[in-house]
Amino acid sequence: TCSGAYSCGDYAKVFYHGALADNATVSVVCDDGTGQLSGPSCPFLAIHASTASNVRLDCIDDPSVNSYNSYACDQVALYAQYAGEIMLDFREEFSSMNSEFHVQNAGVVTFSAFGQKYASRSDTVHAENAGSLTVSCSSDHLSWNACYKNDFYIPAQTTLNCYGRSCYNLRNVYSTLEAADLSNHLVVNVYSCDMCNSVEECLYLFYLRCGPSYAVVQQFLLSYYYGGCALSVSSQEDCGCEDIIANANFYTTEGQEQCYGYVPPTASPTAMTATPTVLPTKATTSPSGAPSFPPTTAPTVSPTASPSGAPSFPPTTAPTLSPTIFPSAAPSFPPTTAP
Repeated sequence: TCSGAYSCGDYAKVFYHGALADNATVSVVCDDGTGQLSGPSCPFLAIHASTASNVRLDCIDDPSVNSYNSYACDQVALYAQYAGEIMLDFREEFSSMNSEFHVQNAGVVTFSAFGQKYASRSDTVHAENAGSLTVSCSSDHLSWNACYKNDFYIPAQTTLNCYGRSCYNLRNVYSTLEAADLSNHLVVNVYSCDMCNSVEECLYLFYLRCGPSYAVVQQFLLSYYYGGCALSVSSQEDCGCEDIIANANFYTTEGQEQCYGYVPPTASPTAMTATPTVLPTKATTSPSGAPSFPPTTAPTVSPTASPSGAPSFPPTTAPTLSPTIFPSAAPSFPPTTAP
């Protein structure tokens, strides 16, 4: 826990050197404390926990201090590329700025920002190949938003929850999916919170960048003069912006508890673990080295030649496979070989 200005000084580092199988948890709290005007609590902090099972980062700012210099997490770097579960929690305004979170191959990633003004500002989340990503932004202010000018590199399974005008200037959403796939895999939930009257009015502005190299750029902008999705000048394709807006869920009464107060984030119930939930189905191996099978399995082909002294088979037993699959010369068996 780093509490107070510069409590974890410039370029401090946290390392975890264990393995995923250790099921370890790495938790870091950066709290500006009360009335700290002199600077952030975790400036340039680097967290290396790529093989931890669970990683949590809390960035908490003092809501009574309205200062651009008091970001709790200032240019923090998190490296947790292979962790099972990631929890990023930004509480109150000016909690994190210019931070980077590298969780490309993590299992479940939860990003939560609550605050009147810039709880998460100009932060970058790399979760391109994660099992899932849930982004929740909540602000109880009409003019300021919790998630401001961020860059989200999203996986195929992504949910975006926007409360009030908290996503008013979300900025960039990157996906390697094409337009049709992106509109089917990006779930958008917008909660009015008595601040806006439609999905478009709540979101206001963001950019979709899609395709293998993020080459296609599509802008969504709502203003008095223009409203809707627009293509970049150099592209004739799109990222499915119209479908994403049309398919978004808009709620007017639900989610009120997160409209005006902080609600601790929870991970998805489908959280992935480091151990696969489905193991390969292979035959077990007997001590002699030959594969063993259930005792109820009987031979489906009768032998074509019976050596002397071999047990006889019931006359009603017929081969279940056509004899044409064998070569014209049937194989012979050594006289000492029993079926």
